[in-house]
Amino acid sequence: MKFVPFNFQDHGEWVKNTIKLVFCDDTKGIVAIKDGAFVGAMMADSWTHNSVQVHIAVLDPMCFKHKMHYEFSEWVFNTCGIKQMLGIVPANNEKAIKLDKHFGFKEVARLPDAYADGVDYIILRYDRDECKYLSKQEEAA
Repeated sequence: MKFVPFNFQDHGEWVKNTIKLVFCDDTKGIVAIKDGAFVGAMMADSWTHNSVQVHIAVLDPMCFKHKMHYEFSEWVFNTCGIKQMLGIVPANNEKAIKLDKHFGFKEVARLPDAYADGVDYIILRYDRDECKYLSKQEEAA
C-alpha cells in the first residue's frame, strides 16, 4: 500500500463519489492505493489560520495498519502548522463518529436538524496538542 498526494485529475472522481465531497478551491489530501486500486483517502479543506475541516473514506482497514492517519496528522499539524482538525458529521453516521472518536476527535457542538429533519450535525475537533500520531522530533529541538 502506498499513500500519494491527492491529485484532482487522477483521484477526483473516486474521492468525490466515495466521500461525497464537494471540492473547494483549497481541497488537499492523501489517497491510499493498494494493488492499483483506491482504498482510502483523508482530505482537508476550508483552511483557516488555525483549523481545517477533514473528510475520511476507508475501504480497506489496512490503511490504518499502514498508518495513513499518522501521515495525514503529520502533514496537517506539522507541515501545515494547523492547530485543529474539524469534522462535521451527521448524527446518524454512527460509523464515521465512532472512527473519528477512535482517532481522538471530541464532540464540541451539535446543530439540531442541520443535516435533515431530526438529524443533527455533530461538530468534532481534534487538537494538535492531543494528537497521538505525531512524531516527537520537534520536542528535541
